[in-house]
Amino acid sequence: MKQIDLKSFVFFSFIIIFFATVLRFYKLGEVPHGMTWDEAAIGYNGFAIFQTRRDEWLNKLPVSFKSFGDYKSPFAIYLNAPFTHFFGMNLWAVRLPFAIAGVFSVVGMIWMTLLLSRLQFTENQARAISLSAGALLAFSPWHIHFTRIGFESGVALCFLIWGISFFILFFELEVSQMRKQKIVRIFWPLIGTLCLVLSFYTYHSAKIVTPLVLIALITLCWRQVRTKVGELIAVGSAGLIVLLPLFKDTFVGNGGNRFGQATIFGQNQSIASLFSEFMSHFFAHFSVTYLVLGETVTLRHGDGKWGVLLFTEYLLVIIGFLLLFVTLFKILQQKRKQNTSIQLLLFSVVWIVFGTLPAAIGTDVPHGNRGLLALPGFILLTVWGGFYLFNWLAKVRIDQNFSGTKGEDHLLVKSVIGMLFLFHGFFVLSYLHDYYSTFSKSSAHDFQDGFIEAFQFASENEATSDQILISDTYGQAYIFALFVRQTNPIWYQGGIMVKYVYLPKLSISDLERKNTVLIATPNQIPPDKADKLVYGSDGEIKFVLIKTK
Repeated sequence: MKQIDLKSFVFFSFIIIFFATVLRFYKLGEVPHGMTWDEAAIGYNGFAIFQTRRDEWLNKLPVSFKSFGDYKSPFAIYLNAPFTHFFGMNLWAVRLPFAIAGVFSVVGMIWMTLLLSRLQFTENQARAISLSAGALLAFSPWHIHFTRIGFESGVALCFLIWGISFFILFFELEVSQMRKQKIVRIFWPLIGTLCLVLSFYTYHSAKIVTPLVLIALITLCWRQVRTKVGELIAVGSAGLIVLLPLFKDTFVGNGGNRFGQATIFGQNQSIASLFSEFMSHFFAHFSVTYLVLGETVTLRHGDGKWGVLLFTEYLLVIIGFLLLFVTLFKILQQKRKQNTSIQLLLFSVVWIVFGTLPAAIGTDVPHGNRGLLALPGFILLTVWGGFYLFNWLAKVRIDQNFSGTKGEDHLLVKSVIGMLFLFHGFFVLSYLHDYYSTFSKSSAHDFQDGFIEAFQFASENEATSDQILISDTYGQAYIFALFVRQTNPIWYQGGIMVKYVYLPKLSISDLERKNTVLIATPNQIPPDKADKLVYGSDGEIKFVLIKTK
């Protein structure tokens, strides 16, 4: 393998980060086109918190935010507050912190993989593997999708990656180094604890995944951990103290409502049927239709064409799984002691399993959003599986005995790497073309395209109208009104929006109302009656807007 010096490593890291940034910021406010009601809720409540320190229900600095029948984790909303304040109440500003978190996730993935790979590989090999992991995350369809929209899972993933990275760094420090730099004894694990705690406060799935992945890491690095138990107990205690408000809200307050509403445990089932449903849901997240072909219950959780893994990644993941089972079989058969390589593979598989649990216990299957925290495990298994594959190919006779016309060696390995790189590049370019050119059209309905334009019309005519009637056919229309009007939550709860009336359905008879704004769907009031039509990015009419005389 060609040597990768520190200068080259930094250079290639910056190249990867550059592409990760471009892919997450290009047309950020346009693709996907339209704002989901969750994005509107995050943006509006962030605005409300910044302006009044209260949410839309006048709860002061809440630990969880009431939203559409459930409760959202708080940190993404607090994070969003300064962005909507300084950059305005628009889709780009709402999505901006999530895109930034996506870029930082790529940086963290490079660093975390480098630290982990050093446990088994040489420094040069570890650098090559970590750059590969960073590149896979930078171009990952799964990661790009959830870091270009206002979903909390991408921010939680960022905190999880960085938190695990800081703990790996702490575990790898030798005792002699810690004695020379006493401040390091507590600094790195404290930063890591803060990141992991923030993941708890950012997304519900992290409450399950984060502690399990940390336990798996401690098990992997137990030889190094044994000399640092005191520091771990200290930072663990500090983390638990910071988490007390969340625990209280989850078990005593409203924060745990989501668990009963959106999981299989909220249904009255026997233990046997519950276990059967869980296993069915769990393995649904490992089907080819989901992992590669893009099966999803809604285009908010994927583009419906490209899965969470590209086909080349899927092949390497399969190889990694097979390698793990073969190695485990040899260990059991020959009673050999486990080496670090099997531990790294096992750690990546365990991360995948733990990361999939929140999606498996959900009622909507498959669920790419709830399962996003499994992504680092897939990437680790991909890069390590690929490395061991190339190592094995290098020992094959055809690779050793044949050389090129100019004396080139390792032709088999180079050919396989070249083919994988070529096909992976083709899949990446195909995905990016589909995403930036057609996804905004196909996902118009799922992203509530047209709501912002419709309520801008209502806001412009509000002062001169007696009433504004809105069809609630698409659901949760009120949050878009709050967002567009930038309504102070105190005024909202005080009745300032009394003119806004949300009805299940409008009809042509509503045209007889005097001095009224009507926001209807085209199947409720004929488009030829409209003063203005709102089209979605798919070219279809979403709203018929009328101001009666």
